[in-house]
Amino acid sequence: MKSIRARLTLALITAGTLLLTGLGFAVHARARALLTTQFDDGLRARAAALVSLLHWQADGTATLDYKGEFMPEFEHRRGGFFFEVRMEKTGERIEHSHSLHGDRLPPLTDIGEVADIVLPSGKPGRAIAIRAPRVIENEHHESAEPEKKHALAGGGASIVVAGSTSNIAKQLRQLALEIVGACGFGILIIAFIVRRVLARGLGQLVEFSHLATRLDAGHLTERFPTRGVPAELAPIATRLNDLLARLDAAFTRERRFSADVAHELRTPIAELRTLADVGCTAPDNTAEAAAFYSDARDIAGKMEATVSALIFISRCESGTQPVDQTPVDITALLAALRTEYTPRARQLALGHADSEPVVLQTDAALFTRLLRILLDNAVQYTRSGGVITLTLSVNQLCITNGPTNLAPADEPRLGERFWRKDPARSDSAHSGLGLALALEIARVLQIQFTTRVGENSALTISLVWHEHPRS
Repeated sequence: MKSIRARLTLALITAGTLLLTGLGFAVHARARALLTTQFDDGLRARAAALVSLLHWQADGTATLDYKGEFMPEFEHRRGGFFFEVRMEKTGERIEHSHSLHGDRLPPLTDIGEVADIVLPSGKPGRAIAIRAPRVIENEHHESAEPEKKHALAGGGASIVVAGSTSNIAKQLRQLALEIVGACGFGILIIAFIVRRVLARGLGQLVEFSHLATRLDAGHLTERFPTRGVPAELAPIATRLNDLLARLDAAFTRERRFSADVAHELRTPIAELRTLADVGCTAPDNTAEAAAFYSDARDIAGKMEATVSALIFISRCESGTQPVDQTPVDITALLAALRTEYTPRARQLALGHADSEPVVLQTDAALFTRLLRILLDNAVQYTRSGGVITLTLSVNQLCITNGPTNLAPADEPRLGERFWRKDPARSDSAHSGLGLALALEIARVLQIQFTTRVGENSALTISLVWHEHPRS
């Protein structure tokens, strides 16, 4: 899933790229139009100059007073310009530029309009045809002014001037390369600016995200900042802070209630157990009375164990549970527990994958209690003929037992206090505090605790520590 920052970056860079590309095309098109107009104006100017050099005789013939040194672009083909003069009636060519080398220019139908043609050299070009009417000077004034010249009816000539557009194409190609380079550089600048601006603009949103990931039942006192945040985030932060305050108050009341109830029941339960012990040893008891007192003692023992577990959980949650960090040889501890639990798991296969010696700096008593809770849970809830496997690696211990009566849908509820798979709670031997107690011990020891129900309803509990163990 892409982040908001990534989506905005991609959208803004794409928009900037499209904008620069469109601007580049517009600049290129405008440059093409300007160069073409300039080229066409040059063709018209050359055609007008040639018309002024055309002289008509009384017999209807015309001569062109053309000198190549004044128009060198018509002298050689590499000059890129060509012209020819044709009689309108006969189409006879009476004069042409030296650059044509005997070739002819294609006829043009639109007089006075510039058109695209293919030059005799095979290159693309543009040409214009201008009509030169037949005129003679006044007989009585050899050097008459232009207004004293008269056009004769009929006859006349057309002058066709053409030029190569190779230079225009070359200039446009160079311009296109420069535009591409400028656009590429502009895109890099846009990407840099967009990333910097978004990093600053979305910085507080990232802080919100990091704070949200840290929230759990043990960090409900965290609050989202409300000062100096954007107007869009301010109401969200306020609402979330209100929700966190209510959750914190609710969790605090629950913990206080559990701790208070456990402490209040501890003494009466101890007294009840003492009375049951006394009743069991009374010399005048009947068999029924002895059995009654024995059952009462067992029930008091279970209640006392439940109360002790609740008090221990309360100490872990409040942060008052002491932790004594010492080196613990996990490999040796697992070997000892395997020997201890093998008789209890007569109908199960209790295996331990071989591993190099692993020593972890942790609380030995709490870590041992954590393993005992998990092994007790595995032995009690694995069906007959099942398998319990312990797998130890450098920074992880996995306890897998199965088959069980669990389903993948039960995973979110594993670790809840007093939760049991059987909703009728017909099994009075268990209180449903085992995994909840293990989860709190793991949290106190800063060990990651995860559960997973896999194939054949096998339950895998993973303990992961981030400290590098000493071996």
